[in-house]
Amino acid sequence: MGVLKNKKKIFITTNGCPSRSLDSARLENYFRANNCIIVKSAKPADYIIFVTCSFRKLKEERCLKQINEFLKYRGKLIVAGCLPDIAPNRLKEIFNGEIIETRNLEKIDELFDDFEVKFRSIPIEHFDSRGESGSLFQRFISNFGFNKKFFKMCLAFISSKLNKITQIRINIKKPKEAKKSKTAYFRVSSGCVEEHCTYCAVSRATGKLKSKKIHECSSEYSMLLKQGHVDFTLFGDNLGAYGLDCGSNFAELMQNLSEVDRAFSVAWHLDSLHPRWIIKYDDVLSGYIAEGKIKSINCPIQSGSNRILKLMNRHHGIEEITEVLKKFMELQPKLNISTHLIVGFPSETEEDFLATINNIKTIYFNEVTIYPYYDGYDTVASKISDKIPEENIKMRLKKAVDLLQREGINTCCEEASI
Repeated sequence: MGVLKNKKKIFITTNGCPSRSLDSARLENYFRANNCIIVKSAKPADYIIFVTCSFRKLKEERCLKQINEFLKYRGKLIVAGCLPDIAPNRLKEIFNGEIIETRNLEKIDELFDDFEVKFRSIPIEHFDSRGESGSLFQRFISNFGFNKKFFKMCLAFISSKLNKITQIRINIKKPKEAKKSKTAYFRVSSGCVEEHCTYCAVSRATGKLKSKKIHECSSEYSMLLKQGHVDFTLFGDNLGAYGLDCGSNFAELMQNLSEVDRAFSVAWHLDSLHPRWIIKYDDVLSGYIAEGKIKSINCPIQSGSNRILKLMNRHHGIEEITEVLKKFMELQPKLNISTHLIVGFPSETEEDFLATINNIKTIYFNEVTIYPYYDGYDTVASKISDKIPEENIKMRLKKAVDLLQREGINTCCEEASI
């Protein structure tokens, strides 16, 4: 018992995306490898590690609120993740303690220099929906997926379409233990190639592209297949840029994984695949879509106006990505295609806004998530003077949701302000 008392008690939590949640799982494994005790709440912890996600304003606000709560506990707070790079000035207003940026997670060794096992020796995790990567995945789902506003909008949409439903019971609670399944969330890279999207501060936080080597991906993929997984979400901070830092590319990765899984019937879900990579790898993706291997693609087009896309520095024209995605749907009508939109980008006119709505209707996405524009810290877009008033942005958000839902497109806006 005396030995246990001397061990550091560590509480790790995140409000993050899958990538940040995997970082959290890796940190958890790091502390376990150094004989620390992982505790389930902040109250008894000697150290509180908060891995932050702040890719939009609402997330940023929640991070700052949570930090203020953690400062009430006796444990030493370490703020990790994207917030230190995305909102450094706001963070400094309330917190002057230790920070670890997403792009510099190995800095954790400097804060725990007595540890024998170094962070770089801890492998990058994958997510197993059965919970085999620990409780961090459930924490991610709890933080990301259970926004009351979001769920009420979705349920209202379902109710309006299914007249036979007489009662829908809304029970918004933290999810119970995940049921056993064969889904794996497989990260193949981190960081971003230099896209230079003018509204984005996340790339500053995640740092340069770091791809797993092809043989590492193949080995991990083979292991997951042997464990019984057949359903895979492939993701990275910039998925389609995979391999550009190590002499490979996304097409080669898909080909290599397909050679590994030849004896299996598998499904792929591609998360956050930038339109430029969909256009570049059109032919390769078409092959996997036609055979039914790729089941869903998340393609964040952000705007349907070429003028706004140019201001965003998005490297694609709306006509080109529309043509490719429509072809995908023709190849495989059951393919699920989702997207993200930004409404209210500086200088966006009503004509630009309506162009976005009309292009979404043309492609007929299965799911659309809409975010209001906000000025990220030190972004190029934040310096554009022609800002859209907040009230106008709110009106456009509501109008977008109404217009797209009227077309039968599952649409939501996660911002609670509308």
